[in-house]
Amino acid sequence: MYECPNCAANLRFSIEKQKLWCEACGTELSPYDVVKDRDAEEREVFEVTVFTCPQCGAEIVSEDNEAAAFCSFCGGSTILDSRISEARRPAHIIPFTRTKADCAASYKKLVKKSIFMPSELMSTKNIDSFRGIYIPYWMYETDQQGHISADVASKHSTYKGNYEYVDHYRYETDIKTHYKGMTYDASGAFSDNLSNAIAPFDTTQLQPFTPSYLSGFYADTMDVDWATYSEDVRDLVAEDCADRLMRDPALSEYKVEEDKLKPQLMPNVDKKVLTMMPVWFMSILHKEPGKEDRISYVAVNGQTGEAAGDLPISMGKYLIGSLILAAAIFALMFFTVSLNRISSTIMSCILLIVMGITYYSQEDKIKKWESGENDKGQKAAKVKTPARNFDPMTGKRIKTKFTTSGFDAFKMVSGIVMTVLVVWITPIYDWMFYTVSILQMAFIFHFVYKLMRRYNLLTTRRLPQFNRTGGDDSAKEAHKAGLD
Repeated sequence: MYECPNCAANLRFSIEKQKLWCEACGTELSPYDVVKDRDAEEREVFEVTVFTCPQCGAEIVSEDNEAAAFCSFCGGSTILDSRISEARRPAHIIPFTRTKADCAASYKKLVKKSIFMPSELMSTKNIDSFRGIYIPYWMYETDQQGHISADVASKHSTYKGNYEYVDHYRYETDIKTHYKGMTYDASGAFSDNLSNAIAPFDTTQLQPFTPSYLSGFYADTMDVDWATYSEDVRDLVAEDCADRLMRDPALSEYKVEEDKLKPQLMPNVDKKVLTMMPVWFMSILHKEPGKEDRISYVAVNGQTGEAAGDLPISMGKYLIGSLILAAAIFALMFFTVSLNRISSTIMSCILLIVMGITYYSQEDKIKKWESGENDKGQKAAKVKTPARNFDPMTGKRIKTKFTTSGFDAFKMVSGIVMTVLVVWITPIYDWMFYTVSILQMAFIFHFVYKLMRRYNLLTTRRLPQFNRTGGDDSAKEAHKAGLD
């Protein structure tokens, strides 16, 4: 906590003023003019208050020692445990430039696109729970200088008789590249898909880090090694270099095998520094009786205002909307299209097959989402996900279905078999055809309902259980590993 030199009240960083500001007496100071004794000398670590959630184990740090009333990562409303510790000192920081009001406006613009969104996502309570958190990012810099060569072929060929003649040449050039400002989040708790969705940050606005920028905000701890994203950085640079070379006027009339050109453009990562980026963060806890609690995250770039988040749908709103649409389509087809009993049965069977295949195709996506398989940061930080069918909030086993059941397969197969039978036998009674169609529509409705539940699984997350060192431990480990 930073004390005002005039009245001893608490100084906090003001986004509007871009200075430390005392609400009591109006004193304004540059963040670099207010330095605590323990931070006066340049050190690799700085002293902070570490808040640990007793429910999910997530850690955030702050320069203030006031009690944190809720956890940003699991939505728990319990008072977080706190201790004084040390965190690794970043090299740079981008201060918040978007206020909480700007953040709320960005969020409202985001959710306007989701007409079936649960009403709770727009509640004032949830919008007010946005918290300013500085997320650690690794910022990379690469250099490359050398000679490359590639076989190229003329785009225009000539024909003589039955033969096609193509001219081949050897393309050679010297290159010298320098890339900087590529950033990847260094927090296992901050999901890669959210991080990518609110990117990029304008790294031209970097400021030298001083702890006073954190006053009034929180910060996540670094727990992802810089090497986690080094291949991504090299691929990104190589792809951009190849694209620029392909636009070279000297190559405009030639075809180049890009897969042979790109490996020659892979640079070495020469520099990597830890940087703090501003993010407005909100978590919304979803509770359903008898089911596993889930959580939605929303993140807003604290510099640009770009918003992204998990937007589940309300089952009630969706079902009402689907019934209205289905009634409109049925009415349109009834008055404009003449369907006989056989064609209507076949059409409903085709729709059942399509819905069944769509339903089953979600299985692999859900498994990867639940395990965090596609999140490099989470895997690198060795963040633990909750055991299947285990509620970390209560410690009890719960009944959740993330896999398909044999009964679902039976419904699709039985619908197909019934269609084949009535079309093959062709009974004289129309009610047999209509009974089959009605059963198929009931199966389709069931698949649609379950598809929406699966969609909500892919737009919400399991409650986090982090196994993180955080604070002084991560700083010491980083120093020992020679990551500076």
